[in-house]
Amino acid sequence: MLFAELGPRELHAIASVLKREELKAGDILIRPGEKNSSIYLTLSGKIIMYENYETPDQKEVRIIEANDYLNFGPNISGLPPVNTSVVVEDAEVLIVPHVQLMELIKVYPQIIINGTKLAAMKLRELGWSA
Repeated sequence: MLFAELGPRELHAIASVLKREELKAGDILIRPGEKNSSIYLTLSGKIIMYENYETPDQKEVRIIEANDYLNFGPNISGLPPVNTSVVVEDAEVLIVPHVQLMELIKVYPQIIINGTKLAAMKLRELGWSA
C-alpha cells in the first residue's frame, strides 16, 4: 500500500535501497525514545506494538503482520517513537533507511501521499478522527 500507484521504474528505485532482515520472536525492534530512523515493511511474522511495555499498564496498541509497516510516523516527523515494538512470531522485514526514504520522496511524492492515507486509516481504526 505504501508504494501503490507507483510504476516499475519507481518500484525498482525503491527496491535498490531496501535491506532484508530476519527477526526472531522476542526481539525488540523499536523502543520508546530511541532514535530509529528506518521504516519496516513486514513480509511475514507478527510484531506487536505496546504502550507502557512491561509495566502494569501495558497495553497492546497495534498488531503488525505481513504486508504492513511500522515506524512511518516517527520516521517522517523526526520525533522519537513512543511505543515498544516486539517481534512475537519470527518475522522477515524490508528496511527502508530514513536518508534513502527522504531522497525517494523528493523524486516520487506519491510515497508520502500513500503514507499519509495509511496513517489516516490506522487512526480511524483506533477510533480517532481529525
